[in-house]
Amino acid sequence: MSGRDVLQIFPSRANFVLMKQRIAGATTGLSLLKRKRDALELHLRQILSELKRNQDQVQDIMQEAHFAMAKAKFLGTDFKPATVEQPEAANAFLHLISNKIVGMNVPSFELVLMPYNSLPLTGLANGGQQVEVVREKFQKALKILVALASLEYNAKIIGEAVKLNNRRVNGLEFVVLPRYQNTLNYIRDELDEFEREDFYRLKRSQAKQNKKKSQFAAEMSKRSESKTELSPVDIDLADWTADQPDIKQMGLKVDPTVPVTRKTFVSLRGNTVVLMPEEKMKPVIIKGRRQKSPSTSKSADKISKSKNVVTASPSSSETSMS
Repeated sequence: MSGRDVLQIFPSRANFVLMKQRIAGATTGLSLLKRKRDALELHLRQILSELKRNQDQVQDIMQEAHFAMAKAKFLGTDFKPATVEQPEAANAFLHLISNKIVGMNVPSFELVLMPYNSLPLTGLANGGQQVEVVREKFQKALKILVALASLEYNAKIIGEAVKLNNRRVNGLEFVVLPRYQNTLNYIRDELDEFEREDFYRLKRSQAKQNKKKSQFAAEMSKRSESKTELSPVDIDLADWTADQPDIKQMGLKVDPTVPVTRKTFVSLRGNTVVLMPEEKMKPVIIKGRRQKSPSTSKSADKISKSKNVVTASPSSSETSMS
């Protein structure tokens, strides 16, 4: 976030949607402000053109009015009665009219002249007609001066509004919207980074699980291989005499010449032989009694002939008793 013009905001999906809404609102506001600026500039150009036209006319009208006054004085018109007489009410008024221009209140002035007859005593001796001409000329000059003042005031107000609107447009277009867009891009990058981290974490977790599974499978295969690689174990049961019912319970043949077709695991526990089949069967315990050790070679040969040997071979599926 350093070095980038972004808002201090937490990168989340809610803030991502919020920034999208802000950008949409700022874009709409920018378009409206641009339209308002165009309308204000159009009205300002119209007012300025009319103002220039009135400024060109006011000089000629004022010149004509002063020339008429000079002519009346040259003819010897006496204006003292009009000056001394005090009128009861004014015959010229200004009306303030409020106009709406693109939502703005723009006041304008309008001159209202009341009907008024010229003074009967003014110009009675000399220049009576010229007095009326002077009055008309100055009324015309007054009208154009009021219109000129109204146009100048409107031009000033609209010009300030255009400047303010341009500042808002420039602020939105070159400051606010780029900041919002940078913030949106920052949030999008952070969310993508979070997704990549989650995906990497998931892959690592799956890899660890697969590794554990493969290790477990390798361990199990190693155990099975170690079981299959065991050499046959011969247990000498020369000094043991197993009971026939226990041998029959294991499914073993009493006849020692017939091989046993059951794979078993043999363990010795004191005076007990435990045969544990690898199939899902309960282990069978063969109990017996230990015989006395032979004292002479003859008895040893006799016992050796009657010797019982149990062979447990995990590599094969047979266990023989001979």
